[in-house]
Amino acid sequence: MNTYKIQSPLLLAAIFGKTNCKHLLSGCNGYLYCDYNNIGRGFIEFCISKIFNIHRIPGFEQFYLNTGASLELLKAYKGLCEEDINDACNEIKKIYDFTQNNLANSVKSETISLRRHLNPFEEEYVAKQLANPSVELIELPVNILNSYTYDRTEFKYRSNIDIVREIDIKKILMVDEYIQDPFLCCESIRDDEREVWVIEENMFGLIKVNKNCFYVDKTLKLPKVENHQQYYFQTNKNDEKSLFYNKSDIIPLPCEYGSITKLLIKRNKKKINKLYKYNDI
Repeated sequence: MNTYKIQSPLLLAAIFGKTNCKHLLSGCNGYLYCDYNNIGRGFIEFCISKIFNIHRIPGFEQFYLNTGASLELLKAYKGLCEEDINDACNEIKKIYDFTQNNLANSVKSETISLRRHLNPFEEEYVAKQLANPSVELIELPVNILNSYTYDRTEFKYRSNIDIVREIDIKKILMVDEYIQDPFLCCESIRDDEREVWVIEENMFGLIKVNKNCFYVDKTLKLPKVENHQQYYFQTNKNDEKSLFYNKSDIIPLPCEYGSITKLLIKRNKKKINKLYKYNDI
C-alpha cells in the first residue's frame, strides 16, 4: 500500500515530537506520545480548524485552553514562523485528501465502525446518563481532533467505558496505515493502537450518541441517579460526588493541618459562604 510522507517539519514535530534534531515546538513530545500539555494536539487542532473552518462558541473552547497549560502553549508557539504554520495547515488538507481517496477505494459503505476508549473526564460526563434508564441519547463531549481505533480490544489504557460508533467516512482525517513512518522509510506508523483521527465540528463540542453504542466494564459501578444535576464537564477527583473520587489522593492545604485551624474554618464556614455567596453543589 502507498503511504503518505509528511513533509512539514512543524507538523512532524506536533505529531511525533522532536524530529530531525529541530526544536520547532518547545516542550512538545508529540500528539502520538502522551502529548504533555497538549502542545501537539493544540497545533494540529488549529490547523484542522483553519482548513475546515471550524469554530467553537465562546465558553465551549477546547478543554486545554481553560487550564494552566495555556502558558506552555504560549511558550511553544510564540516563535513559530507564519509560513511554516501555513505549510503545516496545507499538509493537513493533503493528508485528508489522501485518506479520503484511499478510503473511497477500500470501503464500500459511507460509514465505518470505530472504537474509542473514553478518558476519565469523558467517563465522568456520561456515567450518570448511562445509569439513567430514561435516557436513550447520551451527550458526549468531543474534541475537534478525536482518536479512534479499528482494533476491537476492549477497555485499553485503563478505560472503563468504550464507545463503538458508525463514523461517517467524510469525518476521517487520518488512518495510521496510510501515513509513512518518518523514522522508518517505506513503513507506515501503524502499531498496536490502530489509530484513526476523526474530526468533530460541533460548535459546542458536544454530540448525541445512542446509549447502545456504549460498553461499560462490568467491574465499574455506575452511580445511582437521584436527580438531574448538571454533570461536570471536567473530572474533579477531589469531589466526593465524582465517580473517580479517591480520598487518599487529596493533598491537604497548609491551613488544614492544625486541629485549631480546622475548627475555626468549620465554625466560620457559613459566614464565609454567606459573605462570598458560595453555594454547595
